[in-house]
This record gives sequence, C-alpha cells and structure tokens, in this order.
Amino acid sequence: MDISLTLCDKNHKGNVPVYEFKKVESGYRPENKAIELLEHWISKKELDKSVLVCFETFHDEEYTLLISQCKGDIMDFSDRNLLTGGEKIKYSVFEFDNYQDALKYCIDLKEGL
Repeated sequence: MDISLTLCDKNHKGNVPVYEFKKVESGYRPENKAIELLEHWISKKELDKSVLVCFETFHDEEYTLLISQCKGDIMDFSDRNLLTGGEKIKYSVFEFDNYQDALKYCIDLKEGL
C-alpha cells in the first residue's frame, strides 16, 4: 500500500505539502505512519477556530468527503479511509477559517476549478 497524504494549513502560501508513505519492507505499515502524522498535525489545530475538509481521491475523483471541526469525527473518518483503502491512497486534509470557505472549496473541487 502506498499513501500520498496532503496536509494544508489555512494560512499556507506556496506549494501544498504532500507526504509519501510507501511499503518498503515486510511488517512496515505505511497507513499507521500516515495516521500518526495526521493526528500530530490535527493536535496543533485550534478546531474551534477552524474547519477541516478531508477527502480521499480515487481515480482522480473525490471519493469520500468530510467537513468537520470535531477531532473524533475527523480521526474516525481518516482512519477508515487510510486503513481500508486500496493499494494507492491519495488522502487530503485542508484547513479553513469557517464553514463558508470550506463549502466553497468543496464546490470548486467538485467542479474541477
């Protein structure tokens, strides 16, 4: 299983950080490392002042989507997508100031803008 994990802060400028996790040896579970990084990244967020958009991309289309401020919901959704995905997983989390900006991003994402 190979995982491409995108994590973008709301005030980020420039290229969006993408982290690659590849299974390189027997017993190594890249999904656990990806979840560990994601949990660390989320733990630094003030979720009462942010909204996160999480989604998995499958064959260049958004497959699953969550918009939330609740860490438990975000981690449950992320665990489910990262642990049960296919051989190649593209998972992204973007941070926004409010639900209006998050929903606008989702609409633009769906329309391919």
